[in-house]
Amino acid sequence: MPEAPSRLRSWIPRYAPAVDRSLMEQWIKLPTNSHMMYFYRDHAEVCDGRECVPIPARNARNAGLSTN
Repeated sequence: MPEAPSRLRSWIPRYAPAVDRSLMEQWIKLPTNSHMMYFYRDHAEVCDGRECVPIPARNARNAGLSTN
């Protein structure tokens, strides 16, 4: 869907106003639907299938995705 990136850019901040915009752009631009970003209490990672790579110095809270 060509309009998906612009829709996500408006939708995500509405429900996560403190979201890290740089990370949001990275997520929106993931190359395929097999790529995922995961955010946990103590770390974050980007994965393609079974291969995961840490996102340095990020977790759910400092990425603006959680307040607890």
